[in-house]
Amino acid sequence: MNEHEFDPLEPLKKLAAFLVVSAVSFAWAMLVLLIISFVALSHIDLGLEDMAVISLGVMAFFDIFYIVEQIVKKRKNNIYR
Repeated sequence: MNEHEFDPLEPLKKLAAFLVVSAVSFAWAMLVLLIISFVALSHIDLGLEDMAVISLGVMAFFDIFYIVEQIVKKRKNNIYR
């Protein structure tokens, strides 16, 4: 396949990769917060709702980082053609 031809599966692959990055970053943040909550016992009072909000914030950070990385990679590939 020529490098410049459109691959109809490529956008689906990129969407799947984005969703995997989102799910993994949310799960990682939630797990870390749960471990911190159990270790700290009553010193840090975080409910599950608070942990979910913080995890969503971490997920948004990693999603933005992933999107910027993909844009930079795409621009770099276009420059060197």
